[in-house]
Amino acid sequence: MDKLIHFFQYQVEEPGLFSLFHIVFLVIIVSMTVFISIRFKNCSEKTYKKIILICWIICLIMESIKQIVKSFVYGSPSYFKYSFYDLPFHLCSLIYYIAPVLIFVKREKASFLYDALSWFMAIFSLFGGVIVILFNSIVMSTLLYTNIQTMIHHGIQVLLGVFIVTWNRKRLNIHSFLKSLVILSVYTILAILINVLITPVSNGIDMFYVNPYEVSVIPVINEIHRNVGFTPYLMVYLLLIILMGFITYMVEVLIVNKFNFRCVFNKGDSNEKREENI
Repeated sequence: MDKLIHFFQYQVEEPGLFSLFHIVFLVIIVSMTVFISIRFKNCSEKTYKKIILICWIICLIMESIKQIVKSFVYGSPSYFKYSFYDLPFHLCSLIYYIAPVLIFVKREKASFLYDALSWFMAIFSLFGGVIVILFNSIVMSTLLYTNIQTMIHHGIQVLLGVFIVTWNRKRLNIHSFLKSLVILSVYTILAILINVLITPVSNGIDMFYVNPYEVSVIPVINEIHRNVGFTPYLMVYLLLIILMGFITYMVEVLIVNKFNFRCVFNKGDSNEKREENI
């Protein structure tokens, strides 16, 4: 067991912005995103859910390995010490909890929840993934495995975000964005609660960067937290997140309209053709 974990803890020089490591992953992520989104934009619901399932399983397995690897400390004897900073409840970790709903729940059974989660993935998770894969240096380390896992995980975020938009393009409207805000609100409240409950036990936790007791690491606006207080910081932070989400939504609308996707459905659902055999 020690040897296996030691293998996953292989050390390398930290990859820089637009290094060969970064460029290779960018090419793979963009290529896979374009291929999946175009090839399966009219696939059956069964195939749609299968693609999400495959992505979810890959992310779940790789995240589980990362949690073990980062918690293992060599010594005499070696031991496990869990860091709550790595608790998978950051914005980019929500795929672990949202994907099962999209996979196993039928939209007809809970349409509002299903749509809200779908559009949250397609808007907020998407722009979070884009930021990380473009500016990878903010999350890179000297651990080769965690670097690979990070790029694959956020690449899948981008792939699923774009895929969800293209497959659900007939439902893309301002209500999509408003529904996603419901999930963002619930997530923010849960993140604050987790931060408040765990901080007395383990310093350093900062889920979604909304810990009242820890000054945020986000440049510039963390000065608001440090000098003015948590509430003003939270308001500015959430306004910026919502603004970024709205910009993402508007870009999606422009792209969907540019390629004339929505006009196919303006006359009614009878014009929609899904490839049921795919």
